[in-house]
Amino acid sequence: MVGYDVMAALHSGVWPWDLPVPRPIKLIVEPFGVAATAARLLGLSREQTVLAMGHAGQAGMGIYEGSEHLWGVHPLVARGGVLAAMLARAGMPASPTIVEGKHGIYRSFFGQDVPGSVRENVAALGTTFQVSSARTTHRYPVSAFNAIPIDLLQDLIAEHALTPRRVVAVDLVLPEQRRSREAAYDTMGSRRGPTWLLTFVLADGRLDAARIEQSPGQDLLNLRNRIRVRFEGDRPFFYARVEVTTTDGGHHTAESSDRRPPEPLDRTEWLLENGREILPQNQLTRLAELIDDLDNVADVSEVMASIRPASSFPTS
Repeated sequence: MVGYDVMAALHSGVWPWDLPVPRPIKLIVEPFGVAATAARLLGLSREQTVLAMGHAGQAGMGIYEGSEHLWGVHPLVARGGVLAAMLARAGMPASPTIVEGKHGIYRSFFGQDVPGSVRENVAALGTTFQVSSARTTHRYPVSAFNAIPIDLLQDLIAEHALTPRRVVAVDLVLPEQRRSREAAYDTMGSRRGPTWLLTFVLADGRLDAARIEQSPGQDLLNLRNRIRVRFEGDRPFFYARVEVTTTDGGHHTAESSDRRPPEPLDRTEWLLENGREILPQNQLTRLAELIDDLDNVADVSEVMASIRPASSFPTS
C-alpha cells in the first residue's frame, strides 16, 4: 500500500504524453515506491526514509527505448529501490530535495516545478490512501485506457456476428487529451496501442494476448489499415466510441466511459496459465498460496524461493 500511494502521489501532477519527449513516467516513479516499501519492511526511521527517497531518485531510469522488453526493466527498477533503502539504512547521505530541487526529478524529466497537486498528495500520504480507489484490468494485459475500446468492439462482434470479411472499417473515437499519447505509442512501434489491439480483436473476435508479442503477418498489417482513430473534445478521460462499417452498408456503434469491473480472478489458475513456461507447477501453486495469505508470511524468502526459475530465462 505504501509503495503504491507514493508512486501515485508523484505521478499525479503531469500528463507525460504532452512532454517535449512523450513517454510513460513509470520508470521514474517506480523506484520511489519500491524504496518506500523497503523502508517500511526494514523499519527505517523518518530520517532514513528521507535518505531512501533521495537515493531512489537517482535510480529512476526514465528511458523507454526497447519498451517491448519491460519484463527485464521492472526488476532493475525494483533492485534500485531496494538498494536505495539499504544505502539509507547504512547512513549514506542523499538529497532531501530530489523531487523539487533545481536538478530534481520534476525539472530534469518534466521541465517544470512540482505542481501543487503533487505537493498536496505527498502531504496527504498516510491519511488518504489512493490504492483504495485503484482498479485492475486483469482481463487484458493492457493499459486501462484501452480496456473500454476492446470491450466495445468485442461486444459489437458478438452481437452482430461480425467477421473480418464483413468489416470495411472500424472507427475509434477517443478524447482529445489522448491524442499525444496514442501518437507516442505509434512512434515507439508498440503493439499495445489501440489500433493494434483492435486489430487483434477484429482478427479473432476477442483479444488474444499472445498476438501482442508476435510479429504481425501481412494479413494483420492489412487488417490494421481498416482501424481508424479520431479524437473529440469535451469527452471524459476514459471515453471511447467504436463505429463499425460493414460490407452491406451496415453501421454499428457502441460507446462508454465506464470501465467494467474485472471478472473474479482465480489466482492459482492465472499463475499456472501464465507462468508455466518459467516455473514448475508446484512453485506456482505455492506462490499463489503465499500471495493469498501474504500478511501472514513469516519471511519474504519463502516468496522469493517460489519465484526462482529452475533454469535460464526464455529467449523469446
